[in-house]
Amino acid sequence: MENSTKEEKVMKLGRYKKYSREDVHSIFDPSGVFTPQAGTWGLHGIVNVPDSGGDYVFFVTLGSSQGAHNFDESITKNGVLTWQTQPSMDFSNSKVQGFINFDHEKNNIYLFLRKEKNTLYTYLGNLAYVEHDATRIKPVHFKWRILDWNVESATKSLGEIAVVPRAAISPKNIEKRKGVTTKDFYAKSGNDVIDEEAEKLITYDPIEFINSKIKRFEKIIIQNKDNGIHLEKLRLKFVNDFKIKKIIEMEKEEYVVGLGRQDTFCYRLETELMELGDIHGSTAVKFGLYYGIRGDDKDNKYQISEGKYGTDADQALVKIKEQIVNLIIAGGNHNYNDIRNCSLSPMFKGKILSTYYPEQYVSIFSGEHLSYFLNKLKVDFSENIDELDKQLKLVKWKNENGITKDWPMYSFARFLYQTFGSLSEAKKQVKNQQEEYDKNYPKEHVVHVGISISQWKDLIEDSEIFLEKDTELMKRIYTGENHAKTCHELGLEDGVSPSTYIKPVVALARRISSKLNLKPVIKHDGNETWWGIPFWGKYREDGHFEWKLRPELAKAIQSLYPEFDYIKDDEIADNELVEDLRKHPIADIDPVNAFKGVPKKKQDVILSNGHLTYPRDRQTARNALAHAGYECEINRNHSLFKRKNSDKNYTEPHHLVPMAYSDRFDVSLDVEENIVSLCSNCHNQLHYGEGAEELLKNLYDERKKEWEKVGIEIGLELLIEMY
Repeated sequence: MENSTKEEKVMKLGRYKKYSREDVHSIFDPSGVFTPQAGTWGLHGIVNVPDSGGDYVFFVTLGSSQGAHNFDESITKNGVLTWQTQPSMDFSNSKVQGFINFDHEKNNIYLFLRKEKNTLYTYLGNLAYVEHDATRIKPVHFKWRILDWNVESATKSLGEIAVVPRAAISPKNIEKRKGVTTKDFYAKSGNDVIDEEAEKLITYDPIEFINSKIKRFEKIIIQNKDNGIHLEKLRLKFVNDFKIKKIIEMEKEEYVVGLGRQDTFCYRLETELMELGDIHGSTAVKFGLYYGIRGDDKDNKYQISEGKYGTDADQALVKIKEQIVNLIIAGGNHNYNDIRNCSLSPMFKGKILSTYYPEQYVSIFSGEHLSYFLNKLKVDFSENIDELDKQLKLVKWKNENGITKDWPMYSFARFLYQTFGSLSEAKKQVKNQQEEYDKNYPKEHVVHVGISISQWKDLIEDSEIFLEKDTELMKRIYTGENHAKTCHELGLEDGVSPSTYIKPVVALARRISSKLNLKPVIKHDGNETWWGIPFWGKYREDGHFEWKLRPELAKAIQSLYPEFDYIKDDEIADNELVEDLRKHPIADIDPVNAFKGVPKKKQDVILSNGHLTYPRDRQTARNALAHAGYECEINRNHSLFKRKNSDKNYTEPHHLVPMAYSDRFDVSLDVEENIVSLCSNCHNQLHYGEGAEELLKNLYDERKKEWEKVGIEIGLELLIEMY
């Protein structure tokens, strides 16, 4: 059976009508197998709709239980659903993170609810995220707003709903719904009552939202007071056991991990004190010295972080201990220059400081994460400052808040992660979601024009091509769902005829065409069109035709304008490096062995065009291309062409371990050993094509030994996840 489109599935649903699980399955997954009382559709309460790009079906039975757990779920008269995840799910679960970052304007959660078991479910409509409770874990508690809620129709279908008084709600995404008044909201909800609570729902204040979360988290700190006392005792015992005199006298066996001992400095700092700041995300290389195997060397022995502390384990320990002692002294004296100059890995250094001086240093060690939380807390700061300055700003914010000033630092860090979620999950979800939209976009009005992200950026910044009004129009369309809007929508916003926008877009397309020597787009029906240069398009259900920014154009806008995204996409930064090498002739570097086998110090993130990015060095990329003999390392027999003004083949540099994940490593990823030379086709296949996983496997096998020499330790599974 041919799968229905999302629109066709929705049309099959009847609001407030009754459905069995099998009925719902036949609508959303008609080609799948349905097994009563078993499997995904026959049993689960949370079902990911296949091929939907992130849609879900929720099956909810009020008053149900699972084992010893009773689900505390209810609906208010104004259509707010209190809902819980499965008891095994906590904030580390990817689905939970997805729900926290859920955007109902881009995806759907279909709610099917019943009051008793062994009865049919009523379809109540789609859900919008309101809030989650950071103080309640396993399960995680959410509030959802049922869109276009009508209490009379719901009651007629379900009978009297077991309602609870409305709780204060501070919706995460409500700030996106500008122009919606309290009256409009309740008109859509089927209610005539306007009250203070409804006003809060519409006029969301981010500071008020943060304060409400702080008050809620205060409860969990009080509830877990005994655990807090336990953690502080562990910290004090560690600090007393490893005073400066003890550290100076410490032997290798008392320092390293890997010997099976649980009383060493590194083991206790990393594992025993894990709840005071988790640094397990990177390998033991971060300690400078450890015991175990390394790479293909299967003999257990003392291993030293290459390039930092020499080749003798005893001498390395002396240097490491000196750095630890000086760091502790500098931390206590607020000597920030000495802290910055300390050669210990950033993660290790941060954990030591937050352990010895928990009132002064926060247990968050990634510069990217620090920036994320500062932005979430609405703290003004420059992206040019380093991790230490960001830490100090975060601590200052904590200490100036009337409630958080009394919290332990580890509780403050936990509050941030549980309230605002994981940065990497949020980024990955948004990126994957947009790629899924683009992949599934109807192809009738989609034609390839061959304009890269870098070319679009150059065009936008050329005031003779993109007039000011053109740029503003593109930015407005970017803010639309799926980076798309109809002329009808634009006309309503501006109070003008929809045809107003056609001539300027055609004029812009002609200027682009003239600049790049392009012809007008020929659609699949053979007709010529100019708007097809900047846009894709399709007819919506309401009959209006939408313009959707080409993905490359959308990414260029995202890169150029910080109001859309303060973290630069790694793919964009790599494309900029490729474009930079195009503009600057390749020097006559003959093929050489450019691999130095020495770790390189990681540079701090920098601000570039309003975005955070990890610096890429042009010469390092050139060296890597020369090392490969200007051939494609996927297949050295691939046909290549010569560069302009050079006798060298044209290939493109690609960071195999993406630079965007630099915060997971203690060394730089911008080294020749991590840069592969690829032909344009293979480079694009890694980013966009099928079969990329097999290419990664081959490149991984070739590079893993070289990575180990420069301190980059990563497994194949994690590498594939990064793509």
